[in-house]
Amino acid sequence: MKGLRTGAWIGFAGLCLQLVGIIWDTLLHHHDPTLAERESVVGLANPGHLLIAAGTTVTAIGIGLCLYHLASDRSGPRASTWAAIAVVALVTLWLGTMTVTL
Repeated sequence: MKGLRTGAWIGFAGLCLQLVGIIWDTLLHHHDPTLAERESVVGLANPGHLLIAAGTTVTAIGIGLCLYHLASDRSGPRASTWAAIAVVALVTLWLGTMTVTL
């Protein structure tokens, strides 16, 4: 049960990082309305974007830990648990590296 709680707290910390990143990015764009013209949509030079990406990664790690500990309570993780963890990791990597074309 302790591992499940740890995973949930890690996921919550990732969510908080994402929210701080969104707030930071909003403030940067509020103070400089031309910033959107000069920056890339997925550019990590903007600290707000970096925090959003880091928060997404931390959240995925927390969810993966929760899935692992839920499955290991039943006498060891099953193949479906590993598949779920792999899907969460791959989707996170895909979203993190995908280029957005507007």
